[in-house]
Amino acid sequence: MPDKDPLKGQESVQLFQEHAARSTQSLPFKMAPSTLYALGVFVFLAAIGLSIRVGSIRGELEQQRVENIEQESDIPEAVLQELFSEKPESEEADTTSAESTVADLLAQWRERQREAFEQNAPGLIEKLHGDDQALRTQASLQLRESDEGFPILVDALKSDNVQARRAAANALSLSQNAPAELVGPALIEALLTDRDPYVREYAATGVGRFRTPGTVEALNRAISDPEPSLRQSALTGLMYINDMITFPIFARALQEDDRLTNRYVAATAIARLAYDRRRDHVSDEWAEGIMAAANTMLRSLDERIRARGCQVAGYFRLKAMTPRLISLLGDPNEIDEVTGAGAGADLSWEVRARAGEAIGYAYEGQAASKNEDLAHIVNALVLAEAFDPEPAVRWKVSEALLRTGYDPNDWGKLEMLETAPREALEGRDALQYHGTDTD
Repeated sequence: MPDKDPLKGQESVQLFQEHAARSTQSLPFKMAPSTLYALGVFVFLAAIGLSIRVGSIRGELEQQRVENIEQESDIPEAVLQELFSEKPESEEADTTSAESTVADLLAQWRERQREAFEQNAPGLIEKLHGDDQALRTQASLQLRESDEGFPILVDALKSDNVQARRAAANALSLSQNAPAELVGPALIEALLTDRDPYVREYAATGVGRFRTPGTVEALNRAISDPEPSLRQSALTGLMYINDMITFPIFARALQEDDRLTNRYVAATAIARLAYDRRRDHVSDEWAEGIMAAANTMLRSLDERIRARGCQVAGYFRLKAMTPRLISLLGDPNEIDEVTGAGAGADLSWEVRARAGEAIGYAYEGQAASKNEDLAHIVNALVLAEAFDPEPAVRWKVSEALLRTGYDPNDWGKLEMLETAPREALEGRDALQYHGTDTD
């Protein structure tokens, strides 16, 4: 069965709502003395009313109990004894017989469903190939509700009626119970050969969802299609594969696609690959490509893509990107008039939040004890937690500090260090700055 749609909407809204829910739970509140007095009077009067009501209910229940005792049961005594008396094991119902009965009933129900479908199928086929869009859509949805309807929809993918092909491709791609071995190859053929761009677009998502042989190759070809909507659908379909074999395709789209929405889909797909492998070591096979993709994302003019780039750097623990991530948080020694954050900070609060989160992943557990090589990194997080004007940023930075194992009692007072070097570091200095110098 195919997975659900991996695209969940803009993550910035989700992040802000999650933060608001958590912070609201911890906000203190105060009450005026007059309010407390009024509340106490209200509780007292409510308690009196409740006690009177409870007494009334008890009286009604007692009266009902007496009436039940006096009233004779309508159920015969022999039946009551049969219901409540213990039966010997020899008289217990046969489980096998019960299961057989259920199976027979299920078979009968399926046979009735099949007969009903055979009766309605001609009318549904006529509507599927008709001119009324509402009836055509209704017919395609009804056909996919039955196992016998999928072959009809697959046949419709080869119809001369382009509207019927569109309806069939859309219904099959979004089906949750279609047989992959039947539907997958048919959708691949439609994706590669159909002349209509909408049929190819609708088919692309289903090709990824059903993951039959040839899926990656077909979607890779669709990534180069001149139709932007088809490229987006193909990128979305590839996200269902969830395998690093798709990474080069997403990286290419990130670099070459001229549509911003498609580049965002590619960035989201790479971030998802990173998240699902955040506990794994990045192999040398992918290291260079991942670094290049993360850098491309962080240079994007779109804040959502930059935020996904921070996530990729964090989940894949790209310590070489530490200077860039720290610079996104800004230098609190100078306050930016636009953002209210430190000078040089990213204008997007989500990017700053994800940058702090990424540092926490990259240095997970490494600040459990004081380490001078990590002082500038810890200092940057502490300052961002203290000075950033956005609650969501402070929340994510606070989580990052916990993830690194930072304990202020162990570290003591931190100096107001510069959060980023003013010039490029090389050799041993660079290793120390990245926290990778173990000597």
